[in-house]
Amino acid sequence: MFKITVPASSANLGSGFDTFGLALSLYNVFGFEKSDDFLLVGFDQNFSLNQNLVFQAYKTVFEALNKMVIPVTISLIKNDIPISRGLGSSSTCIIAGVLGANHLLNNHLSKEECLNLMAYIEGHPDNVSASFYGGLTSAFSSEKEITVSKWFPSGKLSFYALIPPFILSTSKAREALPKVYHLSDITFTLARAASLAKAFEQGKLSFIKEAVQDKIHEPYRYPLITDGLTIKEKVLGLGGVVTISGSGPTMLVTSDSDIFNEKLKGIEELSSWNILKLKVDLQGSVLTEEK
Repeated sequence: MFKITVPASSANLGSGFDTFGLALSLYNVFGFEKSDDFLLVGFDQNFSLNQNLVFQAYKTVFEALNKMVIPVTISLIKNDIPISRGLGSSSTCIIAGVLGANHLLNNHLSKEECLNLMAYIEGHPDNVSASFYGGLTSAFSSEKEITVSKWFPSGKLSFYALIPPFILSTSKAREALPKVYHLSDITFTLARAASLAKAFEQGKLSFIKEAVQDKIHEPYRYPLITDGLTIKEKVLGLGGVVTISGSGPTMLVTSDSDIFNEKLKGIEELSSWNILKLKVDLQGSVLTEEK
């Protein structure tokens, strides 16, 4: 038996739409063990084999390599990342499935080949890159491969996930985006995305506040988050930086204060939200053998 630990991820970070991702210290843990037949343990009953992303990703590796699928029992050992909240829950399932299959195939695929397959299954590389490699990543797809860059955000920064008691589907968040953009909005966002990694590396909050500003997706998604704009303005007034995590509805707050969560608790609109203080996960996905 072996287990795979995968961190959550916050994609986009404002101006880094569909490109940047940040791995966070919130985890899903999956167990794999050879068995006589396929079995799922610990998953919601709604996620049977045909609807289970871990199993589907696991099976995809064997199909891609034209290998017989090895039967396994897949267990959900730890499930701390909420579903449909913009924290990369589906990416953790895909990563676990691909790494689990590759391990049983004696690591037939390289790390880069694994990532290519993960991004293919997910449809975009931002979440899987961050959760797979850890740290702050940016990624883009070419015809044959995914190219990833990794940075290490400053230790001076603290991060807070504001998780609401409601979900927002990725498809609905995508539908809210316009089909055509003004050139000025594109250049505004690109200019800031180019400095995004450096801003997080330096840890200067005023620099980060400017670098995350976006006109590509956030203005169209905030109306889908109940009280989202009000919360954003109040957090900014307290000195924090706010971005929508992935496609939402979770909002990620960046601060240079270790006790900023105390200020966040004073925001009335967050009374029913879950506020989690998190660190950057620098290690990424980890596979460990169980003795």
